Amino acid sequence: MAARWLVAAVFVSVTAASAADHPQEAKKLVLKDVGGKQSLVWTTKLPAPMLPATSPLAFGATLRVAASSAESASFHLPASGWSANDAGTVYKFKNPQAPAGPSEVKVAVLAELKLVKISAKASGITLDEPTQGTVAVQLGIGTDVYCSECTTPVRDEAGRFAAKLCPAPTSCPTGFCGNGVIDQASEECDLPDPGICDDYPLPFAIACDPADSPAPCTCCGISQCLISAGFTTRCCGGAQCQDTTGAGMVRGGACIPPTCTESLECHGYDCVDGSCCGQAGSFCGVVDCCPGSGATCSIVFNSQLCCRPAGGSCGDPIECCSYSCTGGLCD
Repeated sequence: MAARWLVAAVFVSVTAASAADHPQEAKKLVLKDVGGKQSLVWTTKLPAPMLPATSPLAFGATLRVAASSAESASFHLPASGWSANDAGTVYKFKNPQAPAGPSEVKVAVLAELKLVKISAKASGITLDEPTQGTVAVQLGIGTDVYCSECTTPVRDEAGRFAAKLCPAPTSCPTGFCGNGVIDQASEECDLPDPGICDDYPLPFAIACDPADSPAPCTCCGISQCLISAGFTTRCCGGAQCQDTTGAGMVRGGACIPPTCTESLECHGYDCVDGSCCGQAGSFCGVVDCCPGSGATCSIVFNSQLCCRPAGGSCGDPIECCSYSCTGGLCD
């Protein structure tokens, strides 16, 4: 990381509204990236935190770690992981599988008049400089933003940053993807605000990529995409658009995720050994041909197609690279 100043930010997706600042003294702020194991812990108790006006149970949360060098990462805390006590005085997020499961965050707690605490099994940034300098943390929930800033750590070295009793800053910054407000020029949307994503005249569902995606706060195709000269509809969550038409100025495609657990996720393709793949007769390129299919990804009539060579079994000409099937064998 080239910069000496970095920011670790935690945001909860909410409805658009102006922010209310809650500067907090950081009782503890620790980031680690040692031996491939990462973590982040932030705890604050003073001033006694008040509950936010908006519950995080509605829209989930986003943990955003960012540096002034532009190094950043965002982690989603889905609404399904949040709960509240019977008295409604404590909000808690739990993911015991972290950094696996639905979030890299293990625990997030906001207890009225008691504390704010975030514990994650990821630092988000590499911490690869000899020292890190100033570190700041933000937690945004609805119209409320809780923040701390640490300028005099007790330990600051490559892979480790630790600070205690950091004085509360004068104010909390705003304007990030993941805070539920479209407040940056780069944002087309910011969940739950769909922004311009609802305005796309496309024959398939369009969504807004969340803050933890490769292209945060931009519109994307959920399962389908379009390919035309000089333009391809972006797919959500880092998925790639696989041509499924093969010809035409405007062609339809399927959004193929980088990994899969079941074929349903592959939108018309099969999931084998954690990757989407095509059987003989399927278009390929983004996806490869399935192991055991006897097909290879080849150019057929200017399109990439999973096909079998001469002598391979076939039930349809499209399964053959020659586009000819006779007596159950490719010509």
